[in-house]
Amino acid sequence: MTELMPTNAVSGTTSTALAINWLSNFVIGLIFPAVSDAIHGYIFLIFAGCCAVGFFATLLFVKETKGKSIEELTSRNRNREGEELNGAKRKN
Repeated sequence: MTELMPTNAVSGTTSTALAINWLSNFVIGLIFPAVSDAIHGYIFLIFAGCCAVGFFATLLFVKETKGKSIEELTSRNRNREGEELNGAKRKN
């Protein structure tokens, strides 16, 4: 993910992602025994569904960055933001 953001934002976003990961693991560890007792072996269907949603979200919304430098990605994003701003100004 670090290639999708400017260098000065990497530490903050990495820390945020790590905190969310730990929080998610805590919640799963907390609710797993109760839900497992309630629905027995079908508990993993919930996690399989979450994985499927994550897979399709990644497939649809995350752009391919293979073989591109950070400069190419940053300039492409800046150009796109500028076009959107200019387009919005023209509409007004």
